[in-house]
Amino acid sequence: SQRSSACTIQQRWRAYMHGRRARCAIGAQRCAAIRIQAAWRGYCQSRAYGDLRSATVVVQSHVRAWLACRRVYTLREETSRRCAAAVCIQRHWRSVQVVLKNLHTRARAATSIQAAWRGYVLRRQLEHDRQLAEIRKRVVAANSAATEPMLLGNRTRSALAILLESTSTSFVRRAVKNLNTVTELSTVCCETIARDGAVPVLVELIRSCNRSRPNQDIVMYSLQVLRNLARVPGARSIVFGTANCVSLITETLYTYKENAPLCMPAGDLLRALASDPKNREAMKSM
Repeated sequence: SQRSSACTIQQRWRAYMHGRRARCAIGAQRCAAIRIQAAWRGYCQSRAYGDLRSATVVVQSHVRAWLACRRVYTLREETSRRCAAAVCIQRHWRSVQVVLKNLHTRARAATSIQAAWRGYVLRRQLEHDRQLAEIRKRVVAANSAATEPMLLGNRTRSALAILLESTSTSFVRRAVKNLNTVTELSTVCCETIARDGAVPVLVELIRSCNRSRPNQDIVMYSLQVLRNLARVPGARSIVFGTANCVSLITETLYTYKENAPLCMPAGDLLRALASDPKNREAMKSM
């Protein structure tokens, strides 16, 4: 029994020692594994840091190269601008030098030109005074020799009578030409013509004309008469109030849009009518 007890104790002791050695071996292996893991992680982090550092260095080198190129380009542009400015300044300075060099000669030339011009103006003024005296004599002689049919009022009545009665193109053309002359010279005649009902006659005359040359002259003189009437405040409302007057002027502008002698009085007539605010508002609503 002692022998079996000793065997049991030995067995238990050996098992204990074996477990102790096993635990020590496991602890040592665990410590070794931890050290290996730590070393490997350190290696990996070191390698990752090295790769990151290399990449950072590459990026920095590219950025520094781009910044250097940008600085070089900026300096090149600045140098180019400075060179252009220097060339411009030199060019202007040389031109100023040339001007200063020739200033005395030009001043003497200007003085000579001024003297010649003043002499010319004085001689022309004297000639103009002589012409004015001659014109004054002619006007006095014309007034003294004027006959009754040559007066503006009589010419106005005669022209209106021809417009109302004559069918001859040449007579009508001469009549509207006389009306144009009369209305250009006298505002009283303009008001008289407007009150006597000449505006509807002129409107109907323009409407009845064709595109022949004599009829175009009649249209031109008629538009000029209406323009002269529209420039007089007392006759403007009568012209604007005439039926189909504004529409006829617009049609005339469109019909003769390539004929400047006809378009100009038509445009002046519309502008004269539109100078009245009431007429302008009415024209906008048409």
